[in-house]
Amino acid sequence: LATNLKTMVGDDTLFIIVSDHGMMPGGKHSDRAFYSFSNDIARRPNKIEDFYLLIIDLLNRRCA
Repeated sequence: LATNLKTMVGDDTLFIIVSDHGMMPGGKHSDRAFYSFSNDIARRPNKIEDFYLLIIDLLNRRCA
């Protein structure tokens, strides 16, 4: 699916695929999460919750 989508847009389009694999007791995200980026980015998230600020930052740069 990601490969098909990538052929429909320009190389400057960033795809982010994220899976948190659920919650553990106590409300903590599972450590079995994974992510993938279609392009290199300067800052990589340390935990699943970091994606929110990363995406907001990327959108702000794109819209500036």
